[in-house]
Amino acid sequence: MTSNVAFARPANRAGRPTKADLERRKARIVEVAEAMFIEQGFAATTLEGIAREAGVATRTLYHHYGDKAALFRVIVQERTRMGSPTEIYALDAIGKRHDPRDVLRAATRRLLSICLSPETIAIEQMMVADMKRFPDLPQSVVAPNVAQLQDSLADLLRSMESHHLIGAIDHDAAAKYFIDLMVGMASFHLLVGYAEGVPDDAEIDRKIDLFLAGLDALKRA
Repeated sequence: MTSNVAFARPANRAGRPTKADLERRKARIVEVAEAMFIEQGFAATTLEGIAREAGVATRTLYHHYGDKAALFRVIVQERTRMGSPTEIYALDAIGKRHDPRDVLRAATRRLLSICLSPETIAIEQMMVADMKRFPDLPQSVVAPNVAQLQDSLADLLRSMESHHLIGAIDHDAAAKYFIDLMVGMASFHLLVGYAEGVPDDAEIDRKIDLFLAGLDALKRA
């Protein structure tokens, strides 16, 4: 006698993790590694220690990241992900009459949440503390991520230009100056403990007005 009962095939054969499982595992590794780097410093943190704390095999870290420096780069990269113009501000919904200040305020809030967060400042302080032992670490880690931030802001400025919110400018140069203006000294003050908070709305608005007033100097020929 045959049975009409259908047995469901196991969704995960031979114990292989699903894609969602892998993403959760990677997120856990990054979370644990970031906390350990901040607490212990780059030199004292080991892949073995991270694996033990994250509940994974050390070979898993080597498989996904290669080495400690590569894992650290991933952590910093995740922290400095600015997002697309649409993610920063719904530019597709903006009309010609919209105030560019609103777009730049949204971009500034996103930028400051990345660059001036307690975690970012703690990571930067850790790199400064370990700089003598690992002199190439800031350049190899920070430079690509600053470039990523600048590229994201340049894309935003291009979108603003296409929506007639600003004139034709050198987007890459303008993005660099925007980051310098909004983040520069504020980041340094937090890094050395001179200040405890991010710029307030009034200061952000003054800097945005200054940036917009200076765009004439960045007009494309």
